[in-house]
Amino acid sequence: MKHHDGQAATGKHERLDHPELPCGTSDWDHRTYGNHRIIVECSSGGLGDAVVVDVPWRRRDTSPADVEVIVLSAASAGRVANVAVLSSDRVCGRVAFEPIDGPGTYEIYYLPYEWSGHIGYLSATYVPRSDEITDSAWHRHADETLPSGKARAVRYESVSARDTFSPMGFVASDEEVAHLVAQGNGNKFLLFPEDRLHPVEMKHFVPARWNTVSPFSTVTGVARRGEFFAFQVGVYGIEDVRDVSVHVDFPLPVRSLATEGVSPRGEAYVDRSLDISAGHVRALWFGIEVPEDLHASRFTGQVHVGEATIDLAIDVAQEIVPRNGTDQPELMTRLSWLDSRIGLDDTVPEPFTPIVRDADTLQVLGRSVTLARSGLPRGITSAFTTEVTSLHGPPRDLLANPITFAGDLDWEWQYDGPVFEHESDARTVWHQRGRGGGLNLLVRGSLEFDGCLEYELEVRSDSGDFYDAGLGLETVLHGDVAKYMMGLGEQGKVCPESFSWKWDVAARNQDALWLGDVNAGLQLSFRDENYRRPLNSNFYRESPLVEPKSWCNNGEGGISIRHTGEECTVRAHSGRIQLDVDEPLRFDFRLLVTPFKPIDSGRHLSERYYHAPNRPEEICEELADPPTPNDPGDLDTLHAYGANIVNVHHATWIAPHINNPLLTSGRLAEYIEAAHRLGIRVKTYNTVRELSTSTPETLALMSLDGEVFTRGTGAIREVFKWAAGAGHIWLQEHLNDTYVTGWYAPNVDDAAIITNGESRWHNMYVCAIDRLAEDVDLDGIYLDEIGFDRTVMKRVRNVLARHRAQPLIDLHSANQFSQKRDGQTSSLNLYMEHLPYVDRVWLGEYIDYDTIDPVYWLVEVSGIPFGVMSDMLENGGNRWRGMLFGSTARAPRMDNRAIWNFWDSVDLPSLNMVGWWAAAERRPVHVDRDDVLVTCWTGESLAVISVASWADRDVEVEITFDEVNLGFGAENVQIDVPDVPGFQAAGNVGPSRRVRVPQGRGCLLVVRPAH
Repeated sequence: MKHHDGQAATGKHERLDHPELPCGTSDWDHRTYGNHRIIVECSSGGLGDAVVVDVPWRRRDTSPADVEVIVLSAASAGRVANVAVLSSDRVCGRVAFEPIDGPGTYEIYYLPYEWSGHIGYLSATYVPRSDEITDSAWHRHADETLPSGKARAVRYESVSARDTFSPMGFVASDEEVAHLVAQGNGNKFLLFPEDRLHPVEMKHFVPARWNTVSPFSTVTGVARRGEFFAFQVGVYGIEDVRDVSVHVDFPLPVRSLATEGVSPRGEAYVDRSLDISAGHVRALWFGIEVPEDLHASRFTGQVHVGEATIDLAIDVAQEIVPRNGTDQPELMTRLSWLDSRIGLDDTVPEPFTPIVRDADTLQVLGRSVTLARSGLPRGITSAFTTEVTSLHGPPRDLLANPITFAGDLDWEWQYDGPVFEHESDARTVWHQRGRGGGLNLLVRGSLEFDGCLEYELEVRSDSGDFYDAGLGLETVLHGDVAKYMMGLGEQGKVCPESFSWKWDVAARNQDALWLGDVNAGLQLSFRDENYRRPLNSNFYRESPLVEPKSWCNNGEGGISIRHTGEECTVRAHSGRIQLDVDEPLRFDFRLLVTPFKPIDSGRHLSERYYHAPNRPEEICEELADPPTPNDPGDLDTLHAYGANIVNVHHATWIAPHINNPLLTSGRLAEYIEAAHRLGIRVKTYNTVRELSTSTPETLALMSLDGEVFTRGTGAIREVFKWAAGAGHIWLQEHLNDTYVTGWYAPNVDDAAIITNGESRWHNMYVCAIDRLAEDVDLDGIYLDEIGFDRTVMKRVRNVLARHRAQPLIDLHSANQFSQKRDGQTSSLNLYMEHLPYVDRVWLGEYIDYDTIDPVYWLVEVSGIPFGVMSDMLENGGNRWRGMLFGSTARAPRMDNRAIWNFWDSVDLPSLNMVGWWAAAERRPVHVDRDDVLVTCWTGESLAVISVASWADRDVEVEITFDEVNLGFGAENVQIDVPDVPGFQAAGNVGPSRRVRVPQGRGCLLVVRPAH
């Protein structure tokens, strides 16, 4: 048996991990017996006897008396059948058992658990206490008489160092806590020194470790030059205290991570107060920025928490550490990244161009916005071609009338004209003031290089209360532009003649709609002034949208669409509203002008993805015991297969920890170096939605009082029938009950918890991506849903672009209409703000490609109207229809070698793509049925045609050509049906140019001038 001692040396000022027992780790079947045990030595007794032992388990579970206790003999590994728990409380239990192998060592397992739930969302439950005793006579002997012998607890052990309760997870007794309180000298809370290696983890219990130190003792430590030296001050509340301030007097720069910081948008805040609750424990983390050029010395100061003070004495050693010590995350040095502004600059990434302003007209890539005197747009144009492959189309006006904000009563605003207050390559900002109807209006607007317009409209009453039938924003699009619609609960479809919608943020992740055509569109989203990005997919209801006070107006507000053919009017309306004097009301909204960039079919077809299975059930019929990590794929095999990009998923041996691949950067570096030698680029799974609890900073981030990890509403517990604080056993034994459990990968035993939609973790996340790109030559990232806003997305793109000429970012999302809990929202509408910075999308999970119509596919799945292209997912998609969009499923779920070989045989990436969505006058090829669609790739003396059918039976279609668009004469051409295994057999098309198209399928044709 292996074990490791973790007990401190004895001494007068000893900080004991456990007050009564030495601590260590060992190996056993934790799936049967749990993660913790107490070793006892029995000095006498044998079969039929009963010995008793006091077990100082100092545990934090809610009902110790209800949990099973298992006793094994160390000599034979036999389970003791006769066990009686004579008493049980949080600090200690008294256990009688039969020493079946006589005197010797026995093991008491006091927290056995069992699993239940979905494989990715398993939850542990402690095994309930069993009162069954094999020998009733022995039970009476143990219960009614003095035991025949005694045993002694000699050691605490955990199954791993990660699972141990040592040193911060053992609870102090009520008497010990009372003794500490008595030393508080009347303070309303106690302060305890604690170092960075022992993060405070319990909220409801004082750690027993604090029994050996007096409250308000000096915080000490040894820092190195150049290091971000982190330390903690533990707080125990005796009384409730609100609005407690924190500040530090120290000769070196010190950051109080709980009360000051920098938001993901780069906004600094200081002097935030905090609350201290009676009977609760919390940790306050601090970081000292130690200069490299400092002389080794001792530095002293004080930390002030409200009216209490604790001394600080830090010795600075001679050693210098590079990069602030962040190569040693176990020392909490990466907490310095919490306030990073990396990637926050005016960089304009490719293919975007700087903003150009000419008077009131602002131009960005392929689009322009012209402002009215109101500061709102009076004109928006797009110069994208209908193929969405270039910017050389005639400018297309989106707006039939200027966008207006007004009331329903008969009055008009008087405006001064927009004032431009900031202009850079990346962002232009303006403001405008208006008056009318007894109101003052302040318009703040901005345009960024990607086509994002953001507005804050602040309305104030001049005097007295103001009543109106309603205030609203009216946007009138040309009818031919508003061809399609997506959002507000409607999946991609032809825009209806009329539509109305009401707010329901508790259940629906809906605040935006997109209206447009493939080459000109507009997303409108309406937000509260305190907008916070909600959680998405399974977890939406845990942290939903903030209901807009103005736009929703207690349920009075809503959005309507009226499409007359010539015009399409969108009205976001507040309903009858009241404005109080001195209480301004904000109407915030955002416009995204689409497409964001041209699609690049050549690049898309040249990038051949290999995306290995990511779930254990996908690589084995039954989960192995223990399960094995997934493998992203042997590189020589991938190279021979034809792949040139590999996505390394989490739960692999290379990157086991979800959303923190930096923890195994050494493995990644070796893999990437080998991949690059073969011409294969490597991306890794790294998104924000949940975070592996193997992250060293987990407990420190938990201390930030709900900033990083969502507390949730309990909605997901209802879905999975979990109790509060459920989930993986590590979560239950080391975190408090204010978390939402995330994905669990059993093959690497990696458990995650859900992060918030906006927090300083996003600053750390961007830093980690920068470090991966710098240190391991990472080529990009794979996003599985997105849990951050467009600002963070821009930062991610910026830091990757610093290290890579052409970084790769792809986005996967599930169909969020498949489950009511998902928020009933379209993924492309939800993530539209991120699409300027994404290279391809993979959205088809839970989508039936055989039943969706072409408009749904185009708008909801393909990404083409927004400037990106896509891959198929669910069940491999429909390969014939997918070719219309340049889409395949991803290898190895689908064997793409035959289709890739065909693409290469005709050099398809070098040809010009003209999709079925292009204007009729731009298409090289036509067929004589509306339910059969054609996409064409054209080049010099060559065309490749993809044909796919939505007809309800097998049909024949006639192929006709437009010679101008085809690029060569069509009178005498040869049309071949190439052999593509798994797709079609070889053949040719006769002089009639009629092609048979099977129901739900299609074909590929190669057209060349006949010789």
